[in-house]
Amino acid sequence: MSVDRFVARLAIPRSTWYYWRAAHIDGRPHRRWPAPVLDWLEEPAAEQAHQWSAWGHRKIGAMVRADGGHASQSSVYRALKRRDLLQPARYQAERRQWAAARKKAFVEPPIRRNRVWQTDFTEFEVTSGSTWQIAPVADYAAKVVLAAEVSARKTGPDAVRSLRAAIDGAEVILGGTIAILMGVANRAEIAAELQAGGLAGDTPVAAVHAATTLRQEVVRCRLDELGCAAVRSPAVIVVGAVAALDIIGADAVGVTPGRSGHSAN
Repeated sequence: MSVDRFVARLAIPRSTWYYWRAAHIDGRPHRRWPAPVLDWLEEPAAEQAHQWSAWGHRKIGAMVRADGGHASQSSVYRALKRRDLLQPARYQAERRQWAAARKKAFVEPPIRRNRVWQTDFTEFEVTSGSTWQIAPVADYAAKVVLAAEVSARKTGPDAVRSLRAAIDGAEVILGGTIAILMGVANRAEIAAELQAGGLAGDTPVAAVHAATTLRQEVVRCRLDELGCAAVRSPAVIVVGAVAALDIIGADAVGVTPGRSGHSAN
């Protein structure tokens, strides 16, 4: 093994290795280099590691810095290593394996939105020293946070309030306006997914090609007709009540009808 690889495994400088080697050959004890940062950092880092035993050295370092300390990630790593408080080398790989095991809980993992929601409480410490509880609710398939209620407690009613807020958030999304970019080629699949997620088939749709230019084209249809509509690519597809409105009228913005749709003067 080369010296470079050897010192990298030990996480020490080359000069330290050569100093230790020379001391060993000469038969004299080697002195420990002063490390005032590690000496100061060892105790607060260990305290955070004991309080948050599932965290790695990066998060521990962030907590130390949040408390007013100044330490790099490498210093936190070495400080925790002194106390034998580092996570195992394959800790993150194990967490990914746990995530895979959770997916196996489904006979068929959900691939559409509004099938499975996830929620849990997360503690958030503010500068005053108090702790707040955040309860985000995320859609399992869409990976969208529908709500994130904040409270000072972590009780059943707080969880129910977060779920009710998520229901309200989902209703806003379904009843609002959706803009789809780069979706012309997959418009039939997108329309099917939106209808499966709860949108009505008669929801207005407008596909705008070359918007705000002399070549602008607007194709209007229902959501259940989007798959067979003649839409030129690229286009922005707008889904929702606003798609039924003709907001590019000549009286409003000074445009005249062009060969294909409306075009600006």
